[in-house]
This record gives sequence, structure tokens and C-alpha cells, in this order.
Amino acid sequence: MSKQAVDDYDLEQVYDEQIAPLMAQIIAICKEHQLPMVASFAYRHGENGGSYCSSYLDFAPERYSERLHSAIKTLMRGTSVDKRHENGN
Repeated sequence: MSKQAVDDYDLEQVYDEQIAPLMAQIIAICKEHQLPMVASFAYRHGENGGSYCSSYLDFAPERYSERLHSAIKTLMRGTSVDKRHENGN
């Protein structure tokens, strides 16, 4: 599968104003119930690449999920990832 060109965009304000408040609610609920989760948003793309905000909660071993752990490792591999929420914090 070939990669298509991506138009430049900057949706950081949309993320900050509309999505971040919802993510704070989701993260709080997940923490309360120790529900592992992962979410990632590509809020900007330009000639220098993309900017991302990724959040994850990875709790105690009894809640371990190989699938989520693999997704977290993949997301955190990038150098431009903004790790705003991780490990239940």
C-alpha cells in the first residue's frame, strides 16, 4: 500500500479546546476503575512532519493487555509524541 500525501493542517486549538476536556473526563473514569486505555491524536501536520498527543493508562499486571502494551510501545516510539498522561498519572 502506497502512502498518500497529507495536506498540512493545524488542529491544536481544536484538540486543546474540545478534545482535551473530554479526555480529562475519560482518563478520570479510567483511573477510578483502573481501566487500561490508549488514545492518540494527530493534531498537526506540516513539512517537518506531524505532532501528536497520546494518552495511555497501563495499570498493575492483573490488568495487563498485550494488545494495549503493543500499541503503547508503537505510539511512544516516535520522538514527537507529547506524553501528557501516562502510567495512571
